Amino acid sequence: MPHSMPVSKFMVSRNEWPQFRSDMDVSTAIKLPRIITEDQKPEHGHSTPSIMDENYNLLGFGHPIDLLKSVRPLCEKPNEPCELPEATTKLRGLVVPFAGKIHPNDSILKALDIMMTATCPRPR
Repeated sequence: MPHSMPVSKFMVSRNEWPQFRSDMDVSTAIKLPRIITEDQKPEHGHSTPSIMDENYNLLGFGHPIDLLKSVRPLCEKPNEPCELPEATTKLRGLVVPFAGKIHPNDSILKALDIMMTATCPRPR
């Protein structure tokens, strides 16, 4: 049964997933995915980076839509360029925490249950 397969069959290495430090500003974070994907095309289409603290412990995830929402006010001036260098908000303020823990031997179904119940609401 596919739902009883362990998640380890689908996991990617931590090094294959985009990771941003929480002290990185939004201006830098918006530019990085483009640089990364131009240098090496990602096989799995990872677009939601992990946000790590200064010791590289996982704090949560950074949804691209939250990054874009944070710079929108800088781009609303008519006939003026968008001033991305002014996007100085740190990623730690946009982190979507994940309170669950999934182990490599957990079934896909168990992992789905954990992800659906452990994900904290996205900040607004």
